[in-house]
Amino acid sequence: TTSGTPGQYSNEWPERPLSAAIVEIDIRNIKQPPLDVQTGGGKQFDYTAPDSPAQLYVRAIRNPYDSVWHSNGHYYGTTNQNNVNGQTGKCGTAPSLANEQPPEYLAMFERGVTYGFPNAARGECVLMGGHPRDVKGQCCASNPLTGPQDDPWAVTDYPLGIQPEPTFRADLLLMNIKPIGGVRVLRRPGAGPRADLGI
Repeated sequence: TTSGTPGQYSNEWPERPLSAAIVEIDIRNIKQPPLDVQTGGGKQFDYTAPDSPAQLYVRAIRNPYDSVWHSNGHYYGTTNQNNVNGQTGKCGTAPSLANEQPPEYLAMFERGVTYGFPNAARGECVLMGGHPRDVKGQCCASNPLTGPQDDPWAVTDYPLGIQPEPTFRADLLLMNIKPIGGVRVLRRPGAGPRADLGI
């Protein structure tokens, strides 16, 4: 969808429990192929079962184009964030927000992590980092080039005190830029997991 609930550009299709995510398939656990993973229209595939052949690898990402496994064993990808004319959806203490366009990013994807795109079908309604505190000077305090910065992942249209989803990891959002197209990952001997990324 555009922002987490049906909107102008999604033909009123709702999010599903397996949408806005990267799904991992273990073909060894498919007992009777083909595997039907539908979670709507009266069908309720249980992706949370420990032996489920399809499980969520990463959550809360929108249109990850592209993604790639690095030779260092890490998984990187880009996202295309919210469009205008969309609503994030309301659940828990988070109100629904309209027409939000947070920064797009390059991320290091890790199993079980939530990356900030709402999906009310999974009960995940908080956009990006929420608004947990006064964000002035609360990001990147150790950055030697800029010093303290505002938190780029906070959504200040939320009331103060809205916490991000428990598994949201801002430290895995590698670039506060708009990455478009494929990702090419280069490797130098001894480079760390965040080194040598090219778009």
